[in-house]
This record gives sequence, C-alpha cells and structure tokens, in this order.
Amino acid sequence: MIETDWRTAEIRDGAAAAVLNALPLPVITVAADGKIANANVAAESFFEVSALLLRRQMLHDLVPFGSPLLALV
Repeated sequence: MIETDWRTAEIRDGAAAAVLNALPLPVITVAADGKIANANVAAESFFEVSALLLRRQMLHDLVPFGSPLLALV
C-alpha cells in the first residue's frame, strides 16, 4: 500500500517512489491546493528543473490556462 498524505499528495513510501522514478513518462502529483507535491525523474527532465524546484510551483505555473492537460487533473 502506498502511504500518502492526501492533503499534500506527498508519497512517503520509498518503494512507491522507486516505481514512479522507474516510469519513462513524466508523472507529477498535485496537492488539493494546486501545489506540485512530487515529481518523478522523467518529469524533472520534461520540465528541465529538479523535483525540489517543481515542488515550489503551482500547477497553473507549469501548465497554461486552457491546456487540455488540465482536463486530466
């Protein structure tokens, strides 16, 4: 089971983080307030910034308003 704090969307399980980092596609988790909570290695490469810096961002800072990606969130 993946341990997650649903208020912050922070993944606390090392095995779950390892699986996410093994995925070839970018994956980010977003907290209820719209702040980026986690990002895998592919997301770091896609956005060309570290996960630490991504966690300082809000989703709307990375994805423009009206983007079809927002419909998936």
